Amino acid sequence: MTVNSNARESSQANARSIQDLQEQIEVLQSQLKDLQKIVEDLESRLFHSTDRYIANCPSCQTRFDMLAHHYSIGLFDNLVYVKCPKCNKALPVKGGSTGEISVIQE
Repeated sequence: MTVNSNARESSQANARSIQDLQEQIEVLQSQLKDLQKIVEDLESRLFHSTDRYIANCPSCQTRFDMLAHHYSIGLFDNLVYVKCPKCNKALPVKGGSTGEISVIQE
């Protein structure tokens, strides 16, 4: 009878161990979902804050960061121009009072 009781205790311990692991997995999954929400919120804030410096070239439809391509800025006829990094077309830029800049659509 001691063999059966030892086997029974061992299987009960394994069942508790498996149940504990499942509970830990559920807790970790919940924490992961919370972290994913936080990352999505931060990503949204980042895109919102940098979106004001993103432009689309009307010629080749390339999307680019105007501040990253600041070496391409030139000043002609009191207008600021940014060159598209793909097709090198000069694009006139206008600025706003809140610091956003955008390409003037022709």
